Amino acid sequence: MAPFDASRYLSAYTRHAIEEYPTDKGPADYVLVSNGRILGVVEAKKLSLGPQNVLLQAERYSRGLSTNPFNFDGLHAPFLYATNGEVIWFHDIRDLNRCKKQSLFGQANGRLCYAALPVNTAECPRRRVQP
Repeated sequence: MAPFDASRYLSAYTRHAIEEYPTDKGPADYVLVSNGRILGVVEAKKLSLGPQNVLLQAERYSRGLSTNPFNFDGLHAPFLYATNGEVIWFHDIRDLNRCKKQSLFGQANGRLCYAALPVNTAECPRRRVQP
């Protein structure tokens, strides 16, 4: 985990979550970086809020990553996440129907463990075509 630092090149990050990363559409709560490329956008909400519809906000920030080398129909990070700390919604934007709901269920060897829950794909927020 690293705070955003405007003086540091993205290529300096190998495997990091960068907090409050600026995009053309506003700051993303977190971006997940591997070898200088942003692979994921994470939108975090309070525990009292359901994260499911927040995937659309993560999508908006993905659209705002215009300098990232990926481009999937205008989205520039292939993985979107929304969480309230208990439930995580994950969407692989390379596949419109690949959306998962996961729930935190404990720790093992100091690592957080998640259980995939069965999800009706009708529950997943659909990508919207935005200009």
